[in-house]
Amino acid sequence: MYLYLDTTATPNLFHRGAQGQIEPTNCFGNQQTFLKLAIFSIQTFIMVSLSDLLPPGDGILPYYMVLLSLISVGNSAQAFLTLHFTRRVYNARFVANTNLPPKTAKFDPEDSTKKLVPASTAAASSNCVDQVTPLAGRLFGTWTLITSIVRMYAAYHLQHGHMFDLAWWTYVVAFSHFSSEMFIFKSMTFGKPQIGPFVFASLALIWMPLTRSYYVVSP
Repeated sequence: MYLYLDTTATPNLFHRGAQGQIEPTNCFGNQQTFLKLAIFSIQTFIMVSLSDLLPPGDGILPYYMVLLSLISVGNSAQAFLTLHFTRRVYNARFVANTNLPPKTAKFDPEDSTKKLVPASTAAASSNCVDQVTPLAGRLFGTWTLITSIVRMYAAYHLQHGHMFDLAWWTYVVAFSHFSSEMFIFKSMTFGKPQIGPFVFASLALIWMPLTRSYYVVSP
């Protein structure tokens, strides 16, 4: 990524004197010239600073990973602030499982992972709930933040095989998680909010193995 540098804003710092010799120009002789010099300095500083922040090396994959990591940081923050967007992803409705045995000294229905079952279409809407709780939101936000840190760090070190593979495995885990929630645990139904997680994870799962030999130069 490069910023456009307006070379017309660069003042002439030197000029030829009456005898043909090179002499410094009085850049600060007028306000307009000084302003041009200040703008040129600021543009150069910004361009160099952003260049230093971007991942090294060629290819689009590092930039894709950085962009995805920044988006994930935002998702992590919103998971701590509100459940609205998380509930849009995990949008399936559930009801209490009435088929569990009653509470005994050795069994508590509240401890069962099957205490909620998918609601049928005939279930009363007032009795239906999703599985997103404040705790679940914070756990999801923490997990998302960890994966974004790993991917961000890997984007700057894709030449190392172990970092490349570690980043790839984060996409494997993410894709497995969303797939299992949809097809096994039934906590989400496929729609617009679910397209993003599946597309981003699937693209990386295919893209990274195909380009591993291009980026990796050391174990």
